[in-house]
Amino acid sequence: MIIELEQTGTLEGLKAVLEHVTQQPEVRGLQILASVNNPWPAAEVDALLKELTLPVFGGMFTGVIYEGQVYDPGTIIVGLPQAPTVRVIKGLDDPTTDFRAALEAAFGSECVGKTIITYVDCTASQIEAFLAVLFNHCGSDRKYIGGGAGALDFVPRPYLMTNDGLVQGAAVLALTDMTCSIGVSHGWRPLAGPYRITESEGHVVKTLNGRPAFEVYREVVEAHAKKSFDDMPFYDLSKFYPFLLGRVGAEGVVRDPVTNNPDGSLLCVGDMPVNSLVDIVTGTPRWMIQAATKAATIATKDFQSERAGGMTLLIECISRSLCLGEDLPRELEAVRILDLPQVGALTIGEIASTKKYCLEFYNKTTVVGILAS
Repeated sequence: MIIELEQTGTLEGLKAVLEHVTQQPEVRGLQILASVNNPWPAAEVDALLKELTLPVFGGMFTGVIYEGQVYDPGTIIVGLPQAPTVRVIKGLDDPTTDFRAALEAAFGSECVGKTIITYVDCTASQIEAFLAVLFNHCGSDRKYIGGGAGALDFVPRPYLMTNDGLVQGAAVLALTDMTCSIGVSHGWRPLAGPYRITESEGHVVKTLNGRPAFEVYREVVEAHAKKSFDDMPFYDLSKFYPFLLGRVGAEGVVRDPVTNNPDGSLLCVGDMPVNSLVDIVTGTPRWMIQAATKAATIATKDFQSERAGGMTLLIECISRSLCLGEDLPRELEAVRILDLPQVGALTIGEIASTKKYCLEFYNKTTVVGILAS
């Protein structure tokens, strides 16, 4: 695998690295991980992507990770030794989209490849609905890894990178025969609950145990934090107190509340299904780093093939990194795997399958993947 970091985030830098990587005879496909803050003209990047003859996939994220450090701006180009089958599924921002028909049109009745790298537009409302159909269509005998591209302002823009240029409201899928093992862990621990979600709509939780969601949430968080939401922006405090959706036999799935609405509801990153049980959880840097180390250990233990020529793909939640603050480099170092280059992105939502044979859209979670030919 050919991996190069471009630190300026400029169009000229991107062109130079792309030219160098694509000239290597062993490169059959391209993965591009870029910062949303790269100072490049979107129209010119769009045109450049359309000119590429190799299959390309990737996206723009809140930061990119290379060998234990975050770069913003910056771009990582990964030259793959196998040609991936790349497809774009549009309509993730439209609740009427028939994802089964879209996947049939993209892949036919049977998906090919051992591993599906999946990047989605984080602003799309139908991510979980799409992932459920994807899992049913392509099956549990494949590994899935990826995350949400986008910026922290949650403004819809073309964040995904494909041979069709920059696209939005979509998912880009790269099917490959690379072997993959995945470790997933978050480290958040229950503070209060469980509460039943008694009313919700998509990403918005309206009531918990029949009471306005923010009313319940505020009581718990302010009592524990000894701080008031009246004295600070909502997310400055809420980022340390996510929800946790219960999962039988697993850690559970974290949901990040990002906005307090005037009607007393809470907007989260990810679906909050009615009748689900949720805890309000909290964490410390030590717990989070321990969990990230666990994810790397699981990925290493489960990888059964030859690792030479492979890489670690780290999908790290931007919200998690904001909570870690100056401890983030310790977490990135904790998940470094000996003899493997580390690349990754700070995502808004993490995508992974586990050995429990489920596909989830996570928040505030570390996903460590080992990929090799």
